[in-house]
Amino acid sequence: MLAELSELLAVVPADADRLVYACAIVDDNVLGKQTLATRRLTNQRLGELYGLDHRIPLFRVLRHLWALDEEGRPLLAMLCALARDPLLRCTAEGVLSLPFGTELVRTSYRETIREAVGHRLNDATLDKVARNMASSWTQSGHLEGRVRKVRRRVRPTVGPVTLALWLGSLGGRGGSGLLTLGGPGYWTPRARP
Repeated sequence: MLAELSELLAVVPADADRLVYACAIVDDNVLGKQTLATRRLTNQRLGELYGLDHRIPLFRVLRHLWALDEEGRPLLAMLCALARDPLLRCTAEGVLSLPFGTELVRTSYRETIREAVGHRLNDATLDKVARNMASSWTQSGHLEGRVRKVRRRVRPTVGPVTLALWLGSLGGRGGSGLLTLGGPGYWTPRARP
């Protein structure tokens, strides 16, 4: 939902609370959605992924860095969504562990999600979730391609690096531990920042 987030943050003041964002999406239709149901669903999903409230520390930091680092916005959005969405987070290892240039195997990616959700989702819903998650990783720059998704290297700018370090510190990492991935103490949020 990178495009929607970008459009929304361009028109809503940084110090707005959740109600202002909801009114902009649902009542004012700043995102140009065709139906009220779609506007409500978009409002709900953007709120779940990003918080959309200056009182939420993670969103406040996101908004600050968003204004400073236009090039880093796709990674900023992904980091925020990863911190808030456990389903997206369960796909991270499957994408990030792929060697650069390697194709994301749809069946194994789908099974990673199945392991996380058990049998709560039927196959059709699971397929849709897998497509949406792969789309998110593509928008962030970790994958490329429309149908055939291939792992690529991202080049983080100062904004995403700052956010990643801040999130790591919230997860209890410090010093050189903030600069390594995996292993003991790998960051998993205890609560939503």
